[in-house]
This record gives sequence, C-alpha cells and structure tokens, in this order.
Amino acid sequence: KSRRDIATFETAPSMQVSEGASAQICASMGGQGGVTVPQDLPFCATQTNQAALPHWSPALWAFNVPSSPMLHMKWTSADGQVKVAVPPSDRNIARYERLTVKMAADESVTSSTDVTITVVDGRGRTWSAPVSTLNPDAVTRLPGTTHPWLRKVILQQVNIPVSSLSKGGLKANDIREVRFTGGSESGGVYLSDLTAENPDVGGRKPGRLPTVDLVPANVDEGSAPGTAQVAAVISQRVG
Repeated sequence: KSRRDIATFETAPSMQVSEGASAQICASMGGQGGVTVPQDLPFCATQTNQAALPHWSPALWAFNVPSSPMLHMKWTSADGQVKVAVPPSDRNIARYERLTVKMAADESVTSSTDVTITVVDGRGRTWSAPVSTLNPDAVTRLPGTTHPWLRKVILQQVNIPVSSLSKGGLKANDIREVRFTGGSESGGVYLSDLTAENPDVGGRKPGRLPTVDLVPANVDEGSAPGTAQVAAVISQRVG
C-alpha cells in the first residue's frame, strides 16, 4: 500500500484535548446559504460566504446532504493542544516517505495563524516544527479583498519527511502520537487526513475488456411511439 490512514478525522480519533483548546468533528456550513435542516454534527463554518467554502458549499441537487467532515481545532491560549494517538496497527511508518496532514486556517482567522506539530515515538522522543515552516499556506487565509467570494478556506497538505523524524532520533517503526499545539494566543484550524504515504500514481495493469459494437442502421423517426431492432456484435463470449 502506498498510503496508510492514521486518522481521517471524519470521525473522532483517540485524542486528548488540553485546557485552552477544543476539538470536535464538524461538517457542512451553516448561516446564510448553508444547510437549512438540523444535522448531527456542528457546522464547520457559519460566517463565510458559500463561494469561499468549497469543501462545504451545498451541492445544487443535494442541498442538505452533510459534506466534508473534519476536525475543527480552536485554542484560546498558546499551550492549547490536541494529542492524537496513533493506533497500534499504524505505528510503523518506516517504509513510508512522509507523514502528512491536511490543514486550513479557521474562518475566524484574519490573515494567518500557526500550529506546532509534534511527533512522539515509543521512547518518548519528540520531533517538532511550526506549520509555518513546513507549508505556510496551510495556516494562512488565501488572499483577497473584502469581496465575500475571496479569501477561500481550502485545505493544504503539510508534509513531514520520515527521514527527518529518523534524523531527529525517533524510531520510525514505533510512532505513538501526533500533537497539534497552538502557535499564538488564540486561533483555529481545520484538520483532515493524517496519513503516512509514498507519492505514487499507481501501477499499470493492462487488461482486455469485451466491447459491444452496433451494426450501422438507419431508422425512420416517425411521428408515433415505436421500436426498432439493431444488431449488436460482442467481441468475446461473456458470462
């Protein structure tokens, strides 16, 4: 497998939330232009125009269908933290190239915020880095003026090379926890898809499939209901 999902954040993972922080699974958008019927999960955003929320903007013919669940983390002190436990079956990431998580600044963030990601192994050793040094776009609102359609909230991928963890003294075959700590006095981010992965487009596996051809035919349309039989040719026996 080229990817191992540690926590998709579509449902609540095993996690600890410190004082000064909150974390809950959210979905869809509320407010003007948002979902109009009650849903089980809280809304991810309520104050932003739907054009600026591509992850949660209601679908045209499925307006009230819940969309894009993810973890909504907020903090009101610089030490506000969320600790995500790595399941035992996912602790060995040594064969993967990178640890990744998708992140976007909360709708309440004016311009940018920051989060420190800390990876912990089974011996308690840690590796840490601010997201602003890994991918600043993941903690920065997109540019725009006061037009409500701009400054969109879009998840960006944050990459942590597994080689960096190993060079930092961690055992890549025994990763126990990933921590997210607020990098300012207050702020918020959306989190999705904590994974270990190898970039890969997938291997080719050519296969021959049967084809169906229709024999050319002319059929008069007429002005009343009717049927016409057209010969079909199958390239090989099926079934």
